[in-house]
Amino acid sequence: MTYAQAAKLQPNEIVLLKSNGAQFKVKSIEFDPDNKIVFIRDSDDKMHHCSELEFPKTSTGRKNSVYVRTLIAKVINASEADNWENAVQEWAIAGCIEDKSKSHSCICGKEELVYLFTIRNEINGNILFPIGSSCIKKFEREDLSEQAALHEQMFKLYHAVESGRFISLNSEYFSRKVLKHLYDVGAFNTKHNRFNGTVDYEFMLKMFNKRDKKGITEAQHRKIRAIIVASIKPYLEKTLQDKVTPA
Repeated sequence: MTYAQAAKLQPNEIVLLKSNGAQFKVKSIEFDPDNKIVFIRDSDDKMHHCSELEFPKTSTGRKNSVYVRTLIAKVINASEADNWENAVQEWAIAGCIEDKSKSHSCICGKEELVYLFTIRNEINGNILFPIGSSCIKKFEREDLSEQAALHEQMFKLYHAVESGRFISLNSEYFSRKVLKHLYDVGAFNTKHNRFNGTVDYEFMLKMFNKRDKKGITEAQHRKIRAIIVASIKPYLEKTLQDKVTPA
């Protein structure tokens, strides 16, 4: 770690020793500007020369920006684990809202977030908000990345059906995961099918899986549209309408 990098450290930021990879939180910083040396004090009041330290990295080994370092520090500080690799396993997505005004900043410091996620620590109950999907991806957990992407897809589908535009059963708004999610949450269960949405879900999945969409008949198109209007649209309005803040 260079003098310039160390000079920008903040209390509670996470650094690690080059010699053994041990991580610790910065307690305080002492400067020797004449010799361009920075000493960092850890929580045990031990002093470390800045050249002995480096910033933690995500498991992919990418060089971390100040945003990533801020993210790492805030997640570890709110976790039970004292290292990034274990801390990220403690968190789950608790919700998401869409902010059209882009007036919020991520916990890492990045501005103009559109999708504001809440994550909750499943061990101690701590909450971090708002966090963007880019930072959630840095947890490098496939389940969280897929959930974040699904939340964003649901908002896009909601706006499409609300606008009244014609929606095709294609990958612009749908995916197998989107359809499965809608089925799992009961979106296909309506009085039109006696609250058993299995047949409608299987029909939509079959139509989506068709490679040649030109082979879908006019009657099938009408049924697709009916399911979107009678089942999917009401569900999206019920669950997402109050989670969109105006521009």
